[in-house]
Amino acid sequence: LNYQIPIDPDITSATFFVDWPGSEVEFSLQNPEGEIIAPETFHNYPGVDYQKEETFCFYQVDEPKPGDWQATLFGKEIERESEQVNLTVSGSSILLANIFGLQPSYRSGEEIQIKVKVFGLFESEPEILRDVKVTAVIKKPSPNLKKMLQKRVIDLGQFFQYALTKKKKLTLHDDGHHSDGRADDGIYGAVYKDTDENGHYVITVKCEAQKPDGEKIIRVLKESIQVGPVEDRTVTLADFLGIKD
Repeated sequence: LNYQIPIDPDITSATFFVDWPGSEVEFSLQNPEGEIIAPETFHNYPGVDYQKEETFCFYQVDEPKPGDWQATLFGKEIERESEQVNLTVSGSSILLANIFGLQPSYRSGEEIQIKVKVFGLFESEPEILRDVKVTAVIKKPSPNLKKMLQKRVIDLGQFFQYALTKKKKLTLHDDGHHSDGRADDGIYGAVYKDTDENGHYVITVKCEAQKPDGEKIIRVLKESIQVGPVEDRTVTLADFLGIKD
């Protein structure tokens, strides 16, 4: 599994954390300059630490280079046909933003409440910011090829319909009316309802705010959740056709 992770210039430290229920997982990073950081090589990079225990491991990177980082996960000695692995990335910045309250998995048709905390750390204590814009883009899984092959029918109409509707953009609000708690409490919320397709959903949140001097700050957060059984991620029509975003 490969994940692209954007790191903004104002991030002073980043933690890349992976956990799993069992088995064995290898975890490596690639920085924006193409350098590979692995358990055997992390000590060659100043400011990088790596720790591993039986069911989790993480990299702590001080002053990470801004740009797109890539996290690569490889499962070894997996005991079951499918096993969930969680990747969490957090960073330190003067703009504190994080997604919270998501479940690891949902039932088909179940609503997903997206909540994001946004605070500024311009002084010694976090403060609620005004004039913050928070949006989320949710990417649906592609139609399941495995099920189509079992039915001996590949529905290209379903695939092209997916191509038109696979992403949806939501605006999150801090007004007390969008599953966000109280109005003006620094928590922004929205509800995503289009969970009719089983599989892997990717949520990308963008937070835009300003420093006291007027300089714009942008924070991008990513989370993934599963709708339906994990087994439904086995093969997709997009995988079969070699289509990438």
